[in-house]
Amino acid sequence: MQLRALLHGVVLLAGLAGAGLTAACGSDSDSSADSGPGDDADAGDPNALDCQGRSGTRIRQVVRNQSDGSVDLLRLYDKDLGETCTYGLVSDGSLRCVPVADGAPFATGAVMYTDPGCNNRIAQLAAPIGDPAPTYMQEVVPGGSADGCTGIVLNFELGNQLAVDPATTIYRQDPDSCVGVTAGTSPYFEIADELGPEDLVGGTESFVGEGRIQQRRLDGDDGSRFCDLASFRDLELETSCQLTYGEDNSIECLPSPLPIGAYYSDAACGAGTELPLMVVPGTCDTGARYAQEVALAACNYRRRVHALGAEYDGAYFEMGGSCTEVTPGNGDIAYRVGPAIAGTSFSSFTHTFIDSGGSRLQRGDLENGLGLRLRVPPTFGEQWKDTMLDTPCTFETATDEMLRCLPSGSSQTPIGTVGQRFSDTGCATPVTVAEVNLACFGGAEPTYARDGLHVYPVTGPAPATYRMEGSCIQITDVAVYSIGAEITPDMFVSGEEATE
Repeated sequence: MQLRALLHGVVLLAGLAGAGLTAACGSDSDSSADSGPGDDADAGDPNALDCQGRSGTRIRQVVRNQSDGSVDLLRLYDKDLGETCTYGLVSDGSLRCVPVADGAPFATGAVMYTDPGCNNRIAQLAAPIGDPAPTYMQEVVPGGSADGCTGIVLNFELGNQLAVDPATTIYRQDPDSCVGVTAGTSPYFEIADELGPEDLVGGTESFVGEGRIQQRRLDGDDGSRFCDLASFRDLELETSCQLTYGEDNSIECLPSPLPIGAYYSDAACGAGTELPLMVVPGTCDTGARYAQEVALAACNYRRRVHALGAEYDGAYFEMGGSCTEVTPGNGDIAYRVGPAIAGTSFSSFTHTFIDSGGSRLQRGDLENGLGLRLRVPPTFGEQWKDTMLDTPCTFETATDEMLRCLPSGSSQTPIGTVGQRFSDTGCATPVTVAEVNLACFGGAEPTYARDGLHVYPVTGPAPATYRMEGSCIQITDVAVYSIGAEITPDMFVSGEEATE
């Protein structure tokens, strides 16, 4: 597989995907590039991260200053536009720190037209105007890149709001024609100007890490640096990979998946003729050659990986409104799902907590023993450990409306769910307990339980407990625990956001 195809398979930042845009990585980076100025990998500290972010003259880091003295990086902020941003492709195919459209100052929408020739453009917002009102509109254009394979974003400065009768005909530009549609109740604005690529901070992509797995790094033209916790590449398998839990519950960088299609081998799409296939596209190929599936139903976060099987050259069908034969696209090749691949084939990471300048919280890191150390991604939950309470914790808005690091369950740390059950065989005497399905935790037991934002200590296994399920039955399918008095919010470390 060529390096260029590999780079195009790397996943965009999670924040940009949340904005509805899939961006590609388009640079030919030097795979042996060192950590560069400002990184700590060569500083002699065994706990130094291989990529260390920093603020630039325009793109600033938003951090959370925590009450024990520790600090956490949260996101990037474009101070000129007054908005969070994340790197993605724009109209000229370059990587730029693209504003996140969250209502204000940037709102999502689409360019429409007032004339049947699609010459006089206006902005149609996708949602009602909030307070404050937006000053920019962002449009996501699927397949808008030069090769037609990747989404791009366009950004427009808004002018005056327009009074548009809901019954009025307005127009949209389709690939082949200008199509009239009813205006409806969407808000409409004049378009005062367009923000071009030159109005956004550009970024250069590279990868860091001395061994098999490398982490994506983005260096802004303004001197900023962002360490991507969602995008990695496996040099041995020559593919992009994603950090997730493998079949054996270890953290692994598993190959970015090719979907397993639910097809059938006969024209009736009947039971017993199911034909799962992996279809490699002839165009817009991301380079993915592996599939993933849930490895254990009770622990659906664990993933099993399959390779491509034998090529399938017969007819195959899919069920939509009816059972229809699939007509492969130009160059599409279908394969049967191949054998499962042992987890030992992938690079695994050890999860550790280390001191990082705070008096109480320890930072969660992942380290693979092969030259890459990074922060625990937010999707894993265990980014911090409260050493006083001896529990992993995650910052949330607590019941006192302050950001606090509350005990958090994860795939490796059970936490009870608080609810009301009964202490007697007649289900007449209510009792508040915590329940946990321990099937996924390898014998670990909870020390805390939660009811939403309310946190309780677990004091030990509960006596026989019952629930009403048609009749009063003893609970045996999950573990049940007794809990103590609620822990007040001031017992947890607090945090306050600030822009550097």
